[in-house]
Parts: sequence; structure tokens; C-alpha cells
Amino acid sequence: MADQWQDFRRVQSEWKVKQQEVKRKEAKDVKDKLQWGFDQIPPGCHFRSRLPDLSHVTVIRPQVKDAQSVHVVLFYRGARGSEEHATVSLMKDGTIRGKLPPELKKISKEDIAAELVANLEQINPQFWSEITTPIIPPGEIFPLGPREERGGGGPDDGPLVDPARLEHIMKQGALFGGLDKSGLSGYHVFVFENFFVLENERIDNAVYIVDIPNGIVVPAKATALNQTERDAFFAESEIVEVLGRTKQEMIADKVRTRRIVHQGEWMKRIDEIIANLRAEYLKKAQ
Repeated sequence: MADQWQDFRRVQSEWKVKQQEVKRKEAKDVKDKLQWGFDQIPPGCHFRSRLPDLSHVTVIRPQVKDAQSVHVVLFYRGARGSEEHATVSLMKDGTIRGKLPPELKKISKEDIAAELVANLEQINPQFWSEITTPIIPPGEIFPLGPREERGGGGPDDGPLVDPARLEHIMKQGALFGGLDKSGLSGYHVFVFENFFVLENERIDNAVYIVDIPNGIVVPAKATALNQTERDAFFAESEIVEVLGRTKQEMIADKVRTRRIVHQGEWMKRIDEIIANLRAEYLKKAQ
């Protein structure tokens, strides 16, 4: 009996050592990914959190060159039920520093780091290029009709970004994307071979699917373009003129612009339109 107990203790000890090694490896992987992606975090990163007692997280990059840290703002419910927030720092070496409030005692800095990595992997920072021209700048105020899906962010942090939604559109065959200075908080563009998709998660906005005008050529093997080449495409292509149209101008273009409101099975409608347009392009390319 004593031998069996010793065997049990030995197996249990070995299991604990293995689990600790797995956790150390996972923590190192998370740190390495945050360190690698530190300079690529786009503006407008406001995520709904799946961690206990944490409602959402906002990542803010300081407006200084060669910043060594970014602010990670944690939103949660305080002891009296009111929304509170605390700020920790994501360092350039991939670590998170700062003190967590007692209301978040169920989570650790490692949990926060792992969730940041999961969201950033879905957003895929390398997919996006910076566009200097504002995408769909505000025009004169006019009735928009039915209200659309609310992003859910606080009054100052913009709409909550749904990484799964961005990843879903990317996987429909998008070649690359573009963000203006608003980042993911404003309109962002997904470029396909013969059309592009404009999406915004903020209330009172819609999805626009626009045929690329004749004469604008998306570079061959566009998915293989490096960041500099993608930036040059947005800087030099006439597509920027189309992206700079107001909502009124977009809606007025009945020939090549489709507007889909965030209602009902709107994502299914987008999938169908994208599939049909890509099939049309591939058929002509044969």
C-alpha cells in the first residue's frame, strides 16, 4: 500500500512539473508575440473582454515617436456597480506592468496579455496599411433611416471592435486592408481584386461594397506585397478618391455601390455579394 501511495505521489509530482512547464512555455509565447507585434498595434483597438469581471479593454498608443509602452485601459464594474477603469502598461518587451484593482482579483496580467494576443492575431496587424486620406469623411447631416448595430464602447473610447468579424471578412479572399488615422474606430477598407468593402462598427453607419472603377488595377499577387508596396498603392491609386467620398456621395452612386445596413442577416448578405463578385472576377480571369 505504501508503494502505491509513493507511486501516486511521484506521478502527481511529475504531472505538476509538466503543467508548470506548459504554463511557462505559453507565457513565453504570449510575451514573444506581444514583443513582435508591439509596433504594429493599430489605433482604435477597443475589445470586449471574455475575462471574469472585465467588460472591455482599450489599447492606446502614446503620440510620441519610438514609444516604449502603450496604455491598456481595463473597464470593469466597481463595488457600487458604476463603471470604473484602471490603466496598465504593455511594454515593448512584451510584458505588462502596473497594479490591477482588487475588483479584478480573478484575473492576472498573464490573462490580459493572452487575451490581447488572441485579439491581435484575429485583427492581423500586418494586413493593414495606413491611408493618409480620411475614409468616408463626415458630410452634411441627413436622415440615415433605421439605426444600425451599436458598437458598445464607452462614450470616449469608440465602438468595440469585433476581431472575429474582421477576420471573417479577411477570410473571404481580401488581399489587404487600409486604415485612416481613426484606425479600427472609423471606416476601414478591405481590398479585393475587383471591389472593396468599407466597414465601420459604430452606430449610424453601414457596410459599403464598391466596384473598383475601370482603370484602377490591383497589383498582381497583391497578398505578397510588402508593407511599403501596399502603402504606395493607397497613396498613388485613384481608389483614394473613391474612399474619400462622403456618405451622401456613396449612397448616390447606385451603379457600383451597394449599401448594407447592420440589420437581420446582414453578414450573410455580405458573404453572398462577396462570393458572387469574386466568382465573376475569377470567371473573367480564366
